[in-house]
Amino acid sequence: MWQRVLLQQRSITCRLPLVAATRAPRSFIRSRHAAAKIPLSSASKSKADTQEEPPFDDDNAVPVSPLEEPKIEIPSPPIPTTAIQPRDYVEIFTKDSQWSGVVVNERAISGRRQILTVMLRNGRELEFMSEDVLFRLPNFQKGDQPASFESRMIFDYQKSIQLKKGLSLRGLNRIYKHFIAQADSKEDDLKVTLEEMARVAFGLKQEQQVSSEQLHITFLHLANDPLHFIPTRNVRSTQEWLLRSEQGTREISSLVDAIRRRDKSYTGFLERASHLIRLYEELSHQSLGTVKDTKPFHHIHFTKQDARFVNFVADWVKSSDSALKSPHDVYAPTILKALGCYKEDIFVDKSLAMRFLKQVGMLKPWDNLFLFQNASFVDEFLWSDRARKTQEELDGYAKAFLEGQADRAGFYARDPCDSKRHDFGKLPVYTVDDPFAKEIDDGVSIERIPGSEDTCWLHIHIADPTAFIPPDHPMQPLMQQRVQTLYMPEMHVSMLPSVLGELKFSLGETAHTLRDGSQYAFSFSAKLDTRDGSILDWHVRPSVVHKVHKIYYDDLDTLLAPHAPTVSDPHIDLNTSFVHPHDNNNAVQQQQQPAKTTTVPKEAEKDLIDIYKLTRTHQLARIRNGALNFIRPAPMIMLDDAPLQLPRLEFNGKPRYATKMPTLRLSLDRSAVSPARQMVAETMILGGRVVSQCARENGLDIPHRTQTWRPEDDAELRQEMLDARDPDTGMLPMQRMLNYMSLLPPAMATTTPGLPHVLMGIQDGYVKATSPLRRYMDMLVHWQLKAHVLGTKAPFDNDTLMTLVPQLEAREKRLLAWQQRSIGCWVQQLVSRLPSDTLWTCMVNRPNALTRSDLGASMESASVTILELGVRARLANLNQSLQVGQVVKARTIKNDLAQGHLDLQLV
Repeated sequence: MWQRVLLQQRSITCRLPLVAATRAPRSFIRSRHAAAKIPLSSASKSKADTQEEPPFDDDNAVPVSPLEEPKIEIPSPPIPTTAIQPRDYVEIFTKDSQWSGVVVNERAISGRRQILTVMLRNGRELEFMSEDVLFRLPNFQKGDQPASFESRMIFDYQKSIQLKKGLSLRGLNRIYKHFIAQADSKEDDLKVTLEEMARVAFGLKQEQQVSSEQLHITFLHLANDPLHFIPTRNVRSTQEWLLRSEQGTREISSLVDAIRRRDKSYTGFLERASHLIRLYEELSHQSLGTVKDTKPFHHIHFTKQDARFVNFVADWVKSSDSALKSPHDVYAPTILKALGCYKEDIFVDKSLAMRFLKQVGMLKPWDNLFLFQNASFVDEFLWSDRARKTQEELDGYAKAFLEGQADRAGFYARDPCDSKRHDFGKLPVYTVDDPFAKEIDDGVSIERIPGSEDTCWLHIHIADPTAFIPPDHPMQPLMQQRVQTLYMPEMHVSMLPSVLGELKFSLGETAHTLRDGSQYAFSFSAKLDTRDGSILDWHVRPSVVHKVHKIYYDDLDTLLAPHAPTVSDPHIDLNTSFVHPHDNNNAVQQQQQPAKTTTVPKEAEKDLIDIYKLTRTHQLARIRNGALNFIRPAPMIMLDDAPLQLPRLEFNGKPRYATKMPTLRLSLDRSAVSPARQMVAETMILGGRVVSQCARENGLDIPHRTQTWRPEDDAELRQEMLDARDPDTGMLPMQRMLNYMSLLPPAMATTTPGLPHVLMGIQDGYVKATSPLRRYMDMLVHWQLKAHVLGTKAPFDNDTLMTLVPQLEAREKRLLAWQQRSIGCWVQQLVSRLPSDTLWTCMVNRPNALTRSDLGASMESASVTILELGVRARLANLNQSLQVGQVVKARTIKNDLAQGHLDLQLV
C-alpha cells in the first residue's frame, strides 16, 4: 500500500534554466521543427559525483502491451565510468520525477559534475545534473539520425524494456530471497552488484555475458522496490545495491502499517512525544538548546514501541538523500506532521527531523550531525560490531605486549635488525610538536662534519613500530582495514592500539626502551651541501637513539623568528580565534599565571637554529625548482571537554538533555607562517626524498608520490603563476592564487620511482614514510625497507602493490574529506552560537552562477571562503557581479547543520 502512496506523490514539474550551456557539436541532425528545449528542474544538489542517489518509479514508461514487441538493437553492456557522453541512454531520478532518454549534449561544471541535455521519447529536451543519473547505457545512439527518428527509437526501446520487464517478473522476484539467504544473519544487510542480481533474475551461468538489456530491466526492478533494495551512494559507477535485512524489512512494514492504521501504539507515541517537545521548548535555551535542570524530564517515559518510531525518523536522517522514495521518505515526514508541533515550519525535511531528535532527547544540542549521518563510512573505527571486535583484538595484542608475552601474541621475540642498527650515541634528537600531540612519529638530529663548513648531516629519526610488528602479524589486516588514524574534534581513534601507538612505539619519554635506556628508531639521513641544499649522500638504516628532547612548536617559533623570513597574506589574519562559551574565570586565571618556561633547552638552541637554516637552504632549492606555497585559512577545532561522547545512533527510549555546552575553540592553522612547523615539514620532505633515492638505486618496490603538470593546461598561464611567486618563500597571495587553482594537478601514489612532484619542487622522487604510527602505507614502506636491510624477500611484491596502493590512497583521500567535513560541522556549530549579525570577511572562489533557492526559485550566488573561519559558504541572492578574489563583507542568513550548508548575504 505504501508503494501506491509513493506513486501518487509523483509529479512532473516545469524546469527553469540553471545555466546557459553552449551546445557542443554532435552528429544528431536537428529537424527544423524539433521540439524546444525545456530547461533544468529542481535545485541542483551540492554533491560530488560519488554522492549519486537512485530513484523510484517510471512515470515516463510506456505501458506494457503483449500485442507487439519492437525490434531494437541492444547496445553492449555498460562500462561503469564517471563521465557521461552524448549518445548515452540514461535513467534519471530527480526529487520529483523519473526521466529517461538519450544525452544530446553535456557540459562539465565544478566538482566533476556535468549538466546534461537529454532527449525524451516525445522529442522534448530537458537539462539535468549528472548526479541524478543512476544508470546509463553507453553509446546507445549510433550514427547520424534525424530528431524524429531519435525520439521514435527512444519510445520503441522503452516500450520493449517494459514489455520484457513484465515477462521477467518471476525471475526478478527471485532476487531478494536468493541473495538475502546468504547474509550472515537476519539482522544484516547485504551488498550485491547489479550484474550478480541480473544473473539470478535471468538464470545465467557464470560464463554467460549479461546483456545491457538485462541489466537495465534488473535496474528498473530494483528502483521500483525501495523496501528491499537500497542504492549505494555511487551506484552508477559501482552498480552496487544494499539488500535490506529481513528483520529491517519486517520492522519497516510493521511501523508503516501502524502509521497507516493509526494504531494505538502510534497515537500514544504522538501524544507522549508532543508533550515532551512542548516541555522542552518551554524550558530550553532558545538558541543553545541546553536546559537549566533536567528534573522536569525525569517523569517522561517512552515505551519500546515509542523508541521504534523515533528510530524510524533517525534512520531517515541517516539515509542518503535520494530521489528514490523510500518508506522513510514518505512516513517520517508523516510522523513529524502528525505531532502538531511544527505548524509554522514550511519544510518538513531532515533539518526539522534533526530538531525533533534533539527535542526528544536522542541527540545533544552539539552532536556532530555529519557523524550521525555518515557513521557507516567509518564503521571499521566506530559504532559497529565490526569496530568493537577490531578494537577488542587490538587491545588484546597490546595487553599481551605490555605483559611481556610479545612473542606469543605474534610480535617479534627479538628485533631482526638488532645487529644492524646504527647507534647515534649521545647525539640529541629533537621532536617538535603541539602540547596535545599523542603519536610522536619523528625527530631530527644535526651532525656537523669536523673541518667542513660546506656539508652537514641531518638525521630524520622515525618511530619504529616494525621493530616489534612483523608484516604477517594478525594486526596487519586490521591496520590495513583502518588505513590510518581517524581524527575528529570529539576524539581520535588510533590505527594501532592507543597504548602502543601513543606511548610504547612513540619517540620520547613514554617509549619502550632497551636496557641502556635507548629506544628504537628508523633513521633517514641526508648529507647536505649547506650552500645550495643539494643531497650529497644518504643513509637509510634502523637505529637506536638515546637523548630525545620534546619541544613545542610555539616555543621553537620564538627562538627561530629572528632567523625566518616574514610570511603573511594581506587579507588573512591567522591569529584569528573564537571561544564559546567564554569562561571569564579561566581567562583571569590565565592572566594571573606566571610566564611559563620554554621547552627549548638553552644548550639546544644552536642545534635547532642550525637545523632550521639547513632546512631553509633545502627549501630554497625546492623553490628554485618550482615549489609553490600559498596561505589558505584552515580551521582547527579544540574541545576543552574532549573526548566527547559521540552521537547515539539508536534511541533506547531514555531522553538525555544537557545543562551546559562544551567549550569550543576555533583557530586557524599556522603551518604556513610558523618557522618551527616549516622546519619540521622540510625535514619530513627531506626524509621522503632519501627513502625515494634508496628505493630507486636498489630497485625496491614501494609506493612513491608523484605530481606532474597536465600537458593540456595553459603553459603560459602556468609560467605566469610560477613567476609571480615570492622567490624567498615560494608564496603567492591567496587572492591571486585563486586564478590559478585550475592549473594545480592532483598528486597520486605510484610504484614507479624517480617521478617528479612538481608543486613540491622535487624532480627525482618522493615517498611518504615518516608517519608509521598513524598511516598504514608508511608502515608498509618500513617493512619493505627492512627486508632490503636484512637481505630477505620483500613482504609485498610489485603486483600486490599495484593493486593495494590505489585502494589505500583512495581510502586515505575519502577519510581526509570525511575528517574535514566533520570539522566543518563544528565550525557551523560555532556560527550558530555567535550573534546572527556577526560580520564576516569573505573572498570569492567562484563568481556568480545561477542556482536554486530553498523554494525552488532561481537566484544568483557565488562561492566564497570565510577568511575568519576557513570554510566555504554561499553568497546568496546576489544583485551584483562578483569576481574571483574579490573581498566582500557578509552576514549569515542560513546555517543548515543537517545539510552542511552555510548561506550568507552581502552587506
